[in-house]
Amino acid sequence: MNESQELQNPQEQLERYHQYKKRFYDQTKKKSVFVNVMSRKTPHSTKVPCGRWREVVDDETEYKMNHPRRGRLLIINNHFKGDEKLKREGTVVDEENLKKVFVNCLGFNEEDITSLHDLTCEQILIAVDQEAEKNYTDHACVIVVVMTHGKEDLLMGEDEFENHVTVDDISEPFQSTETLLGKPKLFIFQACRGDQMMKSFEVNVVPDASSDMPDRGRNRVPAYPDFLYMFSAPGSFYSIRNSMHGSWFIQSLCSAIKNEAADSEKKEIMEILTKANKGLSEKTNSREFYQVASFESTLLKELYFKTKKDVLVFPMYETGN
Repeated sequence: MNESQELQNPQEQLERYHQYKKRFYDQTKKKSVFVNVMSRKTPHSTKVPCGRWREVVDDETEYKMNHPRRGRLLIINNHFKGDEKLKREGTVVDEENLKKVFVNCLGFNEEDITSLHDLTCEQILIAVDQEAEKNYTDHACVIVVVMTHGKEDLLMGEDEFENHVTVDDISEPFQSTETLLGKPKLFIFQACRGDQMMKSFEVNVVPDASSDMPDRGRNRVPAYPDFLYMFSAPGSFYSIRNSMHGSWFIQSLCSAIKNEAADSEKKEIMEILTKANKGLSEKTNSREFYQVASFESTLLKELYFKTKKDVLVFPMYETGN
């Protein structure tokens, strides 16, 4: 395996990790995010008209995915090219693989894919706000991918240590997008969630995330229905990225989608993610580092992507020893 620069010397890598990100992490104790949800020009309300929400919540067990368009895909990819020690080598490969599987396997249109690079925290929030304000009447879902540096639920912008955004900052605006009510909203985060390297004896079982159907008699609306979060690693663990072939998580996710699309026209999303996680858990390197992903779900129904039969076969990197 051609390992990334970050893994050539684990001890040196960890020292750099603490040295270059300490101020970024300390912000959780010292101050809140500089550009946060409350400072946005048009803060998003967490309240959705109760009657309108109930109109789109029915007794069906599957999300309707037969809209004229499959969905919108927003990719935010921070490279950190200006800093040799923070540069995220291989992230371009991740982006290209994601685009290929979403277009050729899951039926997304290229014109519904937006790729943004090297954004500051404020620019990330603006991009997410603009995406949430779009009209999704003809779209079945929305998917947001953020690939950057991070820790736990904090995500770094290109302004590095000055500010940060949170996972909630990314997903919160989509709560009040009326044309997304009752539709799945998926979030993929390829970012470190800590500085621990996962060894084989440290692999934990990822708990199932579930959500009960809402009580139709209540006057309140759940704040986050129909959300699915995909994290490249559990909290406090490192995400491994290969400088030539991209991150292990995005490799495994794309490979699982491609393989399932070739096998069947109908696969439930959690089944695909479980197989992706299994493939991820089987990756290792010469230093016996491992990785598993973590998922959180408030989906109220099963989610099936009616995949295309004419799957474009493209090379995917397979991890060696």
